[in-house]
Amino acid sequence: SSYPSFAAVSIFRSGLTSISVRVTPRTAVARWCGDAYAPTPAHASTTERATESSCYFFDTNGFAFATSTEGAPLNDMRLYESFGALQSPVPRDHILPNADAMPNVFKMARELSTMGAIITDIYIHDGQVDLYADDGTRIMYMLGKETAAFTALNSTRDSVELGSGAIEYVDLRFDAKLYVKRKGASVNRHANASATP
Repeated sequence: SSYPSFAAVSIFRSGLTSISVRVTPRTAVARWCGDAYAPTPAHASTTERATESSCYFFDTNGFAFATSTEGAPLNDMRLYESFGALQSPVPRDHILPNADAMPNVFKMARELSTMGAIITDIYIHDGQVDLYADDGTRIMYMLGKETAAFTALNSTRDSVELGSGAIEYVDLRFDAKLYVKRKGASVNRHANASATP
């Protein structure tokens, strides 16, 4: 508990008069930054992002273990999620609320890069995931529905140009429907988005 950056410690005898201690460090998956600086449609500027000193690295188990002032995580994304009643900075011995869902959320974020969207921020709230791309596009879907959301979005690949900077948001929260709002335009609905439009 005094060294939260250690994932495990192995102690074994290496002779009649000595022992060996082997330390396995935690691998930083990404940065968790609470929700005070969570991006929202009205508050989504890179200048307003949380600083490294206010974020924590977390490992593959969702364990927040060290402030992210040194080194780099595997994913250059920031996760914004509340610990509910707990105050920030979070006690280092807490597991993120949706730790079990994180592998699929990060997989979804990486898959979107094949469509041109480079995800920089992930905001989880109220059972919903908001992915923010580096061009400001927001992609919304329900937590745990990554496969269906990506399939629906991928089916509109030719008409929804992610990474172009022209899209304000893509809403994938409703089954077999996809809503797209282009910057300065009205919302377009794609019914049965899981099929080729």
